[in-house]
Amino acid sequence: MSVIDVVVLSGDSAGSGRTPATINGDYCGTSIDQSPELHPAPGFSHITVAEPGRVAYIAGQVALAPDFSLVGGDDLGAQTRAAMRNVETALKAVGAGWEDVVRRTIYTLHPTQYEVITAAIEEVQGSTDHPAQTILGVTGLAVPGLLIEIEVTVRLPG
Repeated sequence: MSVIDVVVLSGDSAGSGRTPATINGDYCGTSIDQSPELHPAPGFSHITVAEPGRVAYIAGQVALAPDFSLVGGDDLGAQTRAAMRNVETALKAVGAGWEDVVRRTIYTLHPTQYEVITAAIEEVQGSTDHPAQTILGVTGLAVPGLLIEIEVTVRLPG
């Protein structure tokens, strides 16, 4: 079986040739084997489809503490973990978890260091499962010293 690049967060998969998908052991829809027309998706899914319902858009989270101090210095991994902890705080505020994230966009000064970014993300979320994701290289972020910003789209439970 190839790397999964499509996660469909919808109801019935009976007769579709698709298999149930789980994230952290929870049912999240159906997965489709990677299309041969797309490259392998290490650390992300090419496509995520959310079922109709309520959606939350969490603004880009960065490595800033509540007192607005920079967390992680010039360490991309440390800043990624701090930004992901802030994403986690926002998820909890809307009653959601990592399994509800259907899209992630990452803005970073170091887009080619995706292995460092992916390892830090997986450490915080406690899983190697990933939603559809794009990493964009930028020349700067809103606060000097920031190396990464992470925004997510969430399918709200219930």
